[in-house]
Amino acid sequence: MITFSTQDVEEAIAGVSERLGVSADTTVIQDYQNGKLPRLLSYEKLEKADPEIPTIQRYLDSLQSFS
Repeated sequence: MITFSTQDVEEAIAGVSERLGVSADTTVIQDYQNGKLPRLLSYEKLEKADPEIPTIQRYLDSLQSFS
């Protein structure tokens, strides 16, 4: 099994963010961590994700909350 350190994850997030020109939205991250956005990572075929922001932004924000 392959495991990644927190530093590996942070470097990967930074690399993807830099290449795409997308930065983390601290407000979304805080709301997600506080349980205010339970559908942030919803499977959109079943229910609409909340909030309506680009998918890559939602995933990067949720990943940023990990580190």
